[in-house]
Amino acid sequence: MMCTPHSEIGLLFPDSRGGVRRHSNLLNREYWPLQIKAGLTRPGKGKDERGKPIDRARYDLHALRHFAASALIKQHAGLKRLTT
Repeated sequence: MMCTPHSEIGLLFPDSRGGVRRHSNLLNREYWPLQIKAGLTRPGKGKDERGKPIDRARYDLHALRHFAASALIKQHAGLKRLTT
């Protein structure tokens, strides 16, 4: 497991220097590769050198928000809890 560096400004998940993590770096270096490794893919455009279709990650970060809301609704959470 990777340790996160100390952040002088109190960030929970800082970049390697303790600063603000760029959204594009989070997606390209961590979120998309994790989904592809887990098999959560959809066909992408183009093919690799062996002629196999290149897979892309299936879900964007906004999908996590919908998943969380659906899970809370299934647990009969109140509307007030969903909106805070």
